[in-house]
Amino acid sequence: MSSRLLRIDNFGLGEKGRHRSNLWTYAGANTFRAGRMDDLEAHPTVKPVDMISDAIMDCSKRGGIVADAFAGSGTTLLAAAKTGRIGVGVTARRRPGPKPSAIAKSRRVAEQAALASE
Repeated sequence: MSSRLLRIDNFGLGEKGRHRSNLWTYAGANTFRAGRMDDLEAHPTVKPVDMISDAIMDCSKRGGIVADAFAGSGTTLLAAAKTGRIGVGVTARRRPGPKPSAIAKSRRVAEQAALASE
């Protein structure tokens, strides 16, 4: 099977689909904003869900499987659900505190509650 068949390119650098550049600007966890400390307390390197969602949309299809071998606080799993993909993640618990799966679940519940209130 050709590697070309396995490649999914949903953005095409403006040729078709979504326009993307090589400069991504997203507010990170250290940006002064509401909820910042909650994110950093849950996981020290939490990523913006919108950034991961954009990356997922660029290289996968709706209904596809997105795997994350370093799931941490579940950002990839949240982004997969947000974009209509199936998220699968594993991670090692290397520090004291809540299990990563509990962190991901609480983030998902909070996100759903926020969407319901809009």
